Amino acid sequence: VRPEHKAIVDQFNDLDLSQFNSLQEIQAYLVQHMPSPKLGFMVLKNIKREGSTFTWKLNTAGIYSNLENVLAEIDNDESYMNAVSFIRGGDSDYILEEDIAELHKNFPFAEVKTIKKASHWLHADNPEAFLEYVLEYLKLIRY
Repeated sequence: VRPEHKAIVDQFNDLDLSQFNSLQEIQAYLVQHMPSPKLGFMVLKNIKREGSTFTWKLNTAGIYSNLENVLAEIDNDESYMNAVSFIRGGDSDYILEEDIAELHKNFPFAEVKTIKKASHWLHADNPEAFLEYVLEYLKLIRY
């Protein structure tokens, strides 16, 4: 389990949403207590107001108790024989150059696109480049 995943899930488990009166209070707390402010904002998107209280949109207890399973490698010998694109951030270590050959075993027609100036959350780090690529790719794969 990556430390950043554990930090996020620990916040799910430890955060008592009843102590807050506004989303702004929760945001301030998350920005201070998450490994990065960007992560705090992403976690905030998973909280909703119900009446005068806040709740998680996610089954946080289920994620916490099954984290190892959620992040486990998928063992599959089958191949997907259609076009697919993996988009990675240039500043991310989630899909490395040495991973691409293994990726092509299950996705032989895959392309791997790198979005510069982006981490794993490339859609948040470089939304313009991400959207431009996705729209171009969708035009190419129309059947």
